[in-house]
Amino acid sequence: MERENIITNFNTLYTTNYKRSFMLVKRYVHDTEAAEDIVSEVMIKLWQMMQETTLNSEEAMLYTMLHNSSLNYLKHLQAKNEALENVNEYMQRELKFRISNLEDSTPDLILLNEINKLVQATLSQLPYLTQKIFKMSRYENMTNKEIAEALHLSQKSVEYHITKSLRKLRKELSDYLPISLWPFFLFFYLGH
Repeated sequence: MERENIITNFNTLYTTNYKRSFMLVKRYVHDTEAAEDIVSEVMIKLWQMMQETTLNSEEAMLYTMLHNSSLNYLKHLQAKNEALENVNEYMQRELKFRISNLEDSTPDLILLNEINKLVQATLSQLPYLTQKIFKMSRYENMTNKEIAEALHLSQKSVEYHITKSLRKLRKELSDYLPISLWPFFLFFYLGH
C-alpha cells in the first residue's frame, strides 16, 4: 500500500509539473531531447530529495534545479563546442599546411628527393673505399686518374669501384628509372 502511495505521489508530481518544466527548459536549451532528459532527471532528483527531507517549497526547488541543470547543460555544450572548434581549427591549419606543401612541390621534385634518399642509403651500404671513390668521381668531379693518384690505387681499381657502385645503384633504382633514362641520370644527377 505504501509503495502504491509513493508511486502515485511521484506520478502526481510528474504530471502536474512536467509540461511547464519542459517548456521552461526547452526555452533555455533549444533542444527537445536535452530538455526531456533534464526535466526527467530533475524530477527524479526532486522526488528523492522529497523522500529524504521536508522541503519548504517543492515548486521553488524544482525551478532552481531546472535552472541549474539547464545552465550546466549549456556550459557543457559550450565547452564541447569550443573543444571541437579548437580541433577543427587545428585540422584546418594542418590541412592548409599539407596543401601548401603539395602546391610548393612538384611531382618531379618529390621524385628527385626520393631518388636522392635512395642513392644516399644505397651508397651507405657499400664498403668505405667504394663510397669514397664514387663520391670523388661523381660529387667532386675528379677523373679516374686523379682518384687513383690521390688514393695510391691503379686506374683499373678505381674503375672497378665505380662500376660496383653503379651496378648497385642501377639495381636499387630500377623501380624509379627506366633503363632508357639511366644515361641522363648518371650525367645530370651524378655529375658524369
